[in-house]
Amino acid sequence: MVGTDQSYPARPPQKSRKPVNPPPRRVKRRIGGGEAPVRSWRWPNGGKFSPKTTSYRPGTYLWAVNKAAKKILVGSLGGVLLAGPAVAQSADYATDSAQLHRRPVFQLDVRNSILNRRYVTLLGLKLGVEWRGRVRTGIGVYLLSSPIPSRQPLPAELPATTRSELRFRYVAGYGEYVLIRTRRWEMSSQLQLGVGKSYSRFFVPDGTILRSPKETIWLAEPTVAGQMRVFRWFSVGTGLGWRQPVFVPRNLQRELNGPVFYGRAKVSLGDLYKTLRFKRRLFSQTGLRADD
Repeated sequence: MVGTDQSYPARPPQKSRKPVNPPPRRVKRRIGGGEAPVRSWRWPNGGKFSPKTTSYRPGTYLWAVNKAAKKILVGSLGGVLLAGPAVAQSADYATDSAQLHRRPVFQLDVRNSILNRRYVTLLGLKLGVEWRGRVRTGIGVYLLSSPIPSRQPLPAELPATTRSELRFRYVAGYGEYVLIRTRRWEMSSQLQLGVGKSYSRFFVPDGTILRSPKETIWLAEPTVAGQMRVFRWFSVGTGLGWRQPVFVPRNLQRELNGPVFYGRAKVSLGDLYKTLRFKRRLFSQTGLRADD
């Protein structure tokens, strides 16, 4: 109708046919010019790789990454929960070394003795292995700290006023068995068998110093020792025994045999390593008290 204003109903909005998340178009150059499309990476359920994807719908890139991350996280937590008791048991290792198979032991072994009616000191270092907290074996090196006057007869060509001194050093293998053991105290028996060299130095009145040929000496030292653990990794002890030379001349045997008494400090390298590894207090008394 002319001259009249008619209104028509608005058309409903049509849905866009453009995909919500279109795959990116990766382009590479051809030789000689022009462009060629490159296929995108395909993911599960028809999803395509797209760095600009912000949706977590199934089949998208972030959905796949999120799913993989959840699996990794759940697996990691499960592994930690399963391994937790084992790690805690290893960290809270038992004080009693009998539960350990073997561990290295380092000792500073200072031995004192009476030779030719003189008080002398022998400095020693020992390195060995402790087996199940009961048996210890190893090797040690000993050196006489100061010479001692010798009672051996002087050579005929030297003056009667010549002064002589005895020196010796030796290497010993030892075996030790623990008889009594508690958290802090222990008592053990030990046997050392050593071999070394001995010689004499002659001081002639005119200032000349002569030395006798070296002689091979063999030594046996049975001892009984007591030890107290100050810390889990450090111990101090004392012992008493006898040194007996074997397979040597009688006059040299009379000079080298005698009582042996000593004090020693021992560092357990295995316990020290575990204390540092599990970040425990270095000077802790945990595990050494009777009520622990």
